[in-house]
Amino acid sequence: MRAVGILFILLLSCGNISSVGPDKPWGFFAHRKINHLAIFSVPDPLHDFLRKHIDFITEHAVDPDKRRHAVKNEAERHYIDLDHYNIPLEHILDSFPLRWDDAVARYTEDTLRAYGIAPWNAMVYYHRMVGAFRVKDTKRLLQAMADFGHYVGDMHVPLHTTENYNGQLTGQDGIHGFWESRLPELFFEEYALLVDEAIYVQQPLQLLWNVVMESHRNMPIVLEEERVLAEQMGTEKYTYEQRGESTIKTYSKSYAQAYHENLNGMVEQRLEAAIFHLACLWYSAWVDAGQPDMDTFK
Repeated sequence: MRAVGILFILLLSCGNISSVGPDKPWGFFAHRKINHLAIFSVPDPLHDFLRKHIDFITEHAVDPDKRRHAVKNEAERHYIDLDHYNIPLEHILDSFPLRWDDAVARYTEDTLRAYGIAPWNAMVYYHRMVGAFRVKDTKRLLQAMADFGHYVGDMHVPLHTTENYNGQLTGQDGIHGFWESRLPELFFEEYALLVDEAIYVQQPLQLLWNVVMESHRNMPIVLEEERVLAEQMGTEKYTYEQRGESTIKTYSKSYAQAYHENLNGMVEQRLEAAIFHLACLWYSAWVDAGQPDMDTFK
């Protein structure tokens, strides 16, 4: 089973020249941005509590990636390979078993874990947040909220929904880190990220599945636009950059610019959706816990 932290690593045969892309899903940069900005969409009184702990929630957004090689079964929590199940896209939500017990009954738990359990894992963390709200366990709550933000962010990435997660099946190795790390790091300052105030979600599992489905609908575009562009730009695809003592082979800025434009705002839209949905689900967990008085949390 694949590791979740997709590294675009192509070690070249000569000396200290290596080829790497940005090094974590959504990049540590983007995961921190999602958690950080979601706080500003949560209404009071939960907003005031989150502002007090904004540094923790932002910094710990990357914890699930940090532990993915140390914690058994961590990798499977970040993705779901929907194409493995050979169900037409338009029929997944009405024919695929969305609840965990139903999915296990049809496919077995081993199969589900082998091909990713992202939406079901997110619900585990949703209930963990609800429980922490109810018992007013601030430490447990903050860690659950930070982790939950990471998993929600991952589900907004199209390449987290396919067996061809790094373009390895179509000769596009490295596209994972290119799409979700290099593009947002290069172009984040151009994004408006206009996010509405969070609203209560009655069916969080359904929302998570809707997120996964929207990501999966974008997945063919992610691959096709890069394939076409590679044919057009050829040798302009890569460049070398100096990072510390190493010379790094990576996607050129001109190639990234062209790909970013061809995607027609997709990366910004998925970031914006991740921020809004995360804010809604944090807020909904608080409501489902009975709207505890946040002033009583230590």
